[in-house]
Amino acid sequence: MQPFDQSGLLSGADIGLAVLPDMVLRRLDPTDYDLLLRFRTEIVSAVANPDLLRLMPKEGEYVAESLHSQNLVMGLFQDSKLLAYDSLFLPNTDADLRELYIYEHTKGRAPAAEIAFAGGLMVAPAFRGHSLQRRLIEVRQAVMEKMRRPHQFSTVGFGNYFSWRNALATGARVVDVYDFVDSRYGPTSRMFCHWNPAAPPLAVETVWLDCLDIDSQRVCLKQRLVGTCYRMSNSRAEIGYRQEIA
Repeated sequence: MQPFDQSGLLSGADIGLAVLPDMVLRRLDPTDYDLLLRFRTEIVSAVANPDLLRLMPKEGEYVAESLHSQNLVMGLFQDSKLLAYDSLFLPNTDADLRELYIYEHTKGRAPAAEIAFAGGLMVAPAFRGHSLQRRLIEVRQAVMEKMRRPHQFSTVGFGNYFSWRNALATGARVVDVYDFVDSRYGPTSRMFCHWNPAAPPLAVETVWLDCLDIDSQRVCLKQRLVGTCYRMSNSRAEIGYRQEIA
């Protein structure tokens, strides 16, 4: 990504991106609570599939916490209208990781103070297919490098083809399965992805699995393979798992 005013973004200024010349990026703050809550609610309503996107059980608390000054939410605007956003939680201790329910998944991968957990990235339906999600991930990577948090993690629905495709295309690897119980929808599973700046090289042999075949992916992950690439096969989205070479 071409250089941009990272310090300006962190201080709350409107900044431009060369790759999106008709849009501006801004750090959201607590005064944007209603804006972000409304945006998330509208997106989830439009998708109408909790296996892809869902609101948090305590949605208001989640939005308020994400906008706290210790964290970072980046909003992408066009003509003052929010089109997309990326929310990052910035832990400092193992206790913080436990509060985010990701300690067991990040343990041994990076120290807490070098981690950014992407707790939400959504794009307005009318702008899907415009690469906004991928651009926000690239912005995130640049900003987190400046903040000395080079390890980013996120969860993605196995059926959310567009999101995990963008994650893999920007360097993420599927390293675990994130299981949780939602008080409204019951048990569910997500891919747990890691953008690792020092990721080990990969073996050439690839095991291709249907993206919805979670059990087979669990087997690969237990064998210390990681999800690294994707393809379409007979109209079926597949993820390629490879061995990391230590």
